[in-house]
Amino acid sequence: MIPFNVPFEQVYEYPRLLAAFKRASQGKRGTFEVVRFSFSLEENLLKMKNDLANGCYVFGPYRSFRVSEPKDRLIEAADFKDRVVHHSMHELLNNYFEKKFYIHSYACRTGKGTHAAMQKLQEWSSKHPSYWYLKCDVRKFFESIDREILFKTLARFIPDPKWRHLIENLIKTSPRSGGIPIGNLTSQLFANVYLGELDTFIKRRLKVGSYVRYMDDFICLGKTKAEMVFLRSEIEKFLESELRLKLSPQKVQMGQVNEGISFVGYRVFPHMVRLRGAALRRFRKKLATRSGIQFWKSLASYNGHMSFVDGFLDLYQSFLERSDVWGDDPRGAIAGGNWNNTSQTGRFALNLNNAPSNTNNNIGSRCAVALPREEGFWPEFD
Repeated sequence: MIPFNVPFEQVYEYPRLLAAFKRASQGKRGTFEVVRFSFSLEENLLKMKNDLANGCYVFGPYRSFRVSEPKDRLIEAADFKDRVVHHSMHELLNNYFEKKFYIHSYACRTGKGTHAAMQKLQEWSSKHPSYWYLKCDVRKFFESIDREILFKTLARFIPDPKWRHLIENLIKTSPRSGGIPIGNLTSQLFANVYLGELDTFIKRRLKVGSYVRYMDDFICLGKTKAEMVFLRSEIEKFLESELRLKLSPQKVQMGQVNEGISFVGYRVFPHMVRLRGAALRRFRKKLATRSGIQFWKSLASYNGHMSFVDGFLDLYQSFLERSDVWGDDPRGAIAGGNWNNTSQTGRFALNLNNAPSNTNNNIGSRCAVALPREEGFWPEFD
């Protein structure tokens, strides 16, 4: 094993801290904490640099709040100056650990994500439609991470005592008596390192060929139900004895692949992918609370998520036509859509392969653009 050998001095180099500040403040330049830090930017970064160099940097208090989507969670956000340090640490640590992560672990990694995870599962499902699957979810994962085990796991790869001291300080100053805060950038990396032990166990000890993980949500495929029952038992024993974690009993699922597998917001079948009903209802509920540019940004995001499912255009059309999305006073119109210039062209005309009524003989779809009906938005023409 090649250890992490990046000199500790790199974490507090001024150019790196300045770049970390820019990343941490991205999209938050107008917030009070960023404005306050920016007012004496050079002074703050130099103090940060000196504290890190002298080994006396102290991580500050956290701000707590709850989110309810997609499920109720307590989020703990670090002070802005700490988030700058997190970004500096993360850049160096992630470059090392990324090479060690299991290839089919898809959460919080560049070039991965929910869509790639779903597509890999769908690929395996199409190859093995007669297989069985085991779907598991770790109960209260971030809250249940054992800090001592996490630090020992990281320390196996990191021999430098200065790096160890900073990482231990970060872990031990987290709020509450156990676990790590979901809101930290470093927590996402540490969580993947922590469950890397599970990846190794499932792949090397249990020899599971088709295994995909998105953070604490993971799926194994096998030939028989008996194999899945055995895997569940072995995985539960390993999690409890080695990582002090437990599976959520109500979220453990077992069945045949051809019946469909719920994963990362989709329902994956061997030869098609559907959007889960819960995800669709959540999208509609969110859009009903948005207005202005936030509405259109959210709609574009959901459009991208739905574009991976079979029958996307029909789903998107019915999604937009729902009154609970648009209300009695529609917020906009869909310009573009099909190739027709008939009365069907316009707001919800998104069908493919329509016979064109003009001289344009292209077959396909035209980009549909959502335009808000806000006063002053539409240009004036002479």
